[in-house]
Amino acid sequence: MRQKEKDTWTRVSELDEFCAASLAEFGVPLETARGYLARWERDRMIALVRQGGDGTLIYAPLQRVASPDGAKPFAITPENNMWTAMRGLREFTAADLAAYASNGGIDVSEATAKTYLTHLLDAGYLKVLRRAIPGRRPAQYRLLRNTGPFGPCVKRVKVLADPNTEALSVYEEASIWQRF
Repeated sequence: MRQKEKDTWTRVSELDEFCAASLAEFGVPLETARGYLARWERDRMIALVRQGGDGTLIYAPLQRVASPDGAKPFAITPENNMWTAMRGLREFTAADLAAYASNGGIDVSEATAKTYLTHLLDAGYLKVLRRAIPGRRPAQYRLLRNTGPFGPCVKRVKVLADPNTEALSVYEEASIWQRF
């Protein structure tokens, strides 16, 4: 990182949120500011937190973005890599997602991307723009619910299903063993 970029980072890292125009206020040309933002996002120094009404991309330093589970600010996982790729791409296929998400020491296969897309589609996060034609073209998707910088992940939970009442009860395995 060059000295001008380091100085800019020092000032920006104290802000809660910023955009390319914020860097321009520090005397950085707009095109250079966009380059800094792209590099910082790639290097996991910042996260895209939302999009302004006029389409402006709003970022935050990762040390200011709280992780939902208290873990380190941005874990490099296949889900987070795919989520970041989806947030940056307007339209994508499973192959696009696998290619863009395979970075940071994480390899994402097309099969893994298809599985993740299926879960997100079932949960209402995606829209199918073009249905797949097997052997001819893949399905194309668009992200509908951009909920933030951390990728949703599939969790396996234990539930007790009661066919008498059709009720489901989520339980922790430890709580059952504490009774004995």
